[in-house]
Amino acid sequence: MKTQNGSSQKAVATHLDMSQQRVGQFVRDGVFPLLENGKLDVDACRVIYIRWLRDQSRKLGGSAAADRLLAAKAAEIELRTAGRLESLRARSLETVIEYTDEILGPLKPDMLAIPARLTRDLVLRRQIEEAIEFTFNAAADRILKSRKSVSKSAQPSPKKLKSNRSEAHV
Repeated sequence: MKTQNGSSQKAVATHLDMSQQRVGQFVRDGVFPLLENGKLDVDACRVIYIRWLRDQSRKLGGSAAADRLLAAKAAEIELRTAGRLESLRARSLETVIEYTDEILGPLKPDMLAIPARLTRDLVLRRQIEEAIEFTFNAAADRILKSRKSVSKSAQPSPKKLKSNRSEAHV
């Protein structure tokens, strides 16, 4: 099989249990180096072939076309996921607004009834009512700003959400 001057592609193919065409492909791809006389070193080819079989990155990498296909599929999945995420955010925001309105809606009249329960002094009562009214107006302004910033950016940063939550609790 092996001569001092190297082996033929057919001999290497028999030794490695593959077709002669496959050996030719390895030669064309530069996997099997040719000797100066155009023949192959069967021992070197065997070692190279075993290493080639073990090469996990080659197995995972695939061809350039397969890489492009995977990249295209990944991009498509990312777009679908982004669309679903945006839809989920919109529904979540609507739900939060509904709950906020349900909870905070009756709060203002309840708070404005406190001064009448606490004092008969009309001047003091008016001062307390004005302070409550001022606080509710400031909260309403913050909520309006928050809604605008959320609708402008599809993905508010966690920092922005945290600061909006802490303002809402003030």
